[in-house]
Amino acid sequence: MLREYRELPRSVRILCVGSLINRAGSFVIIFLTIYASEELGYGVGFASACLGVFGLGSMCGSILGGQ
Repeated sequence: MLREYRELPRSVRILCVGSLINRAGSFVIIFLTIYASEELGYGVGFASACLGVFGLGSMCGSILGGQ
């Protein structure tokens, strides 16, 4: 599996790594909402609103940025 990845052009590998970093950052937002509500004491409502704003921003960014 790794051999096939190495045969791809360098630009494709850079895009794959960038996509991995982007997806990992999106995964972290879930834990940040838990941290904000439990550890920082902002409450569940604020954490939920932050997650909703992140989702709306992601949708708007996808629409504006295209595929």
